[in-house]
Amino acid sequence: MDFRDLRYFRAVAEQGSYSRAAEILHISQPALSRAIQRLEQDLEVSLFDRHGHGARLTVSGKALAERADGLIRQLDQARAEVRGGVEEPSGVLDFAVPPGAATYLVPPIVDAIQSRYPNVFLRIHEGFSGQLTDWVLRGQVDIACIHDPAPMRGVVVTPLVDEEIFLVGRDLPKERRTIGFRSLNAIPLILPSRDHSLRKLVDRLVSEHGIELDLRAEVDGQPIIKLLLREGLGSALLTWGAIGDEVARGELVAHRFRPSLRWPLTLVERRDASPSKPHAVLVSTVRSVAANLTKTGTWPGRSLDGKQTAE
Repeated sequence: MDFRDLRYFRAVAEQGSYSRAAEILHISQPALSRAIQRLEQDLEVSLFDRHGHGARLTVSGKALAERADGLIRQLDQARAEVRGGVEEPSGVLDFAVPPGAATYLVPPIVDAIQSRYPNVFLRIHEGFSGQLTDWVLRGQVDIACIHDPAPMRGVVVTPLVDEEIFLVGRDLPKERRTIGFRSLNAIPLILPSRDHSLRKLVDRLVSEHGIELDLRAEVDGQPIIKLLLREGLGSALLTWGAIGDEVARGELVAHRFRPSLRWPLTLVERRDASPSKPHAVLVSTVRSVAANLTKTGTWPGRSLDGKQTAE
């Protein structure tokens, strides 16, 4: 299999069009078509169904698309390691993290990698649980930090931090600092959609307590949620990493739940990931940074590290 042809295949799959992919790749459309044909001949399958509006992946094409990113990234990693030599870890790594946890994790991780391993280049991706899970399973990222992930086959899960969830809003009473979960039925809420792991946690608790929420909007973007909160259009359930600065400035008010509401953050990596020094470096760095942040109290949460499970 020619990896250049595989890159061309990925471009067509992403764009859904030979013409748009050719423009992005800066090659002629006939040259791109020949590359896809070589790949199809090599694999002895049809990868695309072409139609008037573009190209649609076949079943075989979808199967290859799920593997393409991982294969290409492994090749890039191998090239970087060969060029960088064997003494010093080198290569490109993709790390995915949810926005709240990124507030604490990303700066010290980037600093540690740059200081100790200057030949390792980090690409940081931010997303919510559904996106992060998909990126891991498709091999698009090396590792991801995911809140309370659903069971997945073929992954290694390392618990990191048990984060606390707060009720946050602009117009919540400032003199009251704790709230029971049952009291949520009287508060207009802005929550993420049902695919989000926090929403699944909330829905499970709603069912256990037998209450009905006053849901005003579903939003899957933290910046938009905080915008609505600052406008006084509802309250939300968020980690301290997401709202600590706004609370400190007096823009928002945060209440703790009693008993406390916890949301575990885990480190997830594919079990079949090709072992490499940079990969091991990133995993150990994430674990040590998370443990240190909770130990010093910088990150309000309980360390869960010390357990590693394969699924």
